[in-house]
Amino acid sequence: MYVESPGTVKEVKLPKIRPDAEMDHGEMIQILTQAGYIVRKLNTE
Repeated sequence: MYVESPGTVKEVKLPKIRPDAEMDHGEMIQILTQAGYIVRKLNTE
């Protein structure tokens, strides 16, 4: 679930990479954390 604080404006520059079928969740999370996001992997089992 995504929750953003009211009044918060954040400019983020994501790397120019296109996700493909070969990219796993860990690699996707790494790209987002490098862009400044805080990412948590939830257990959905």
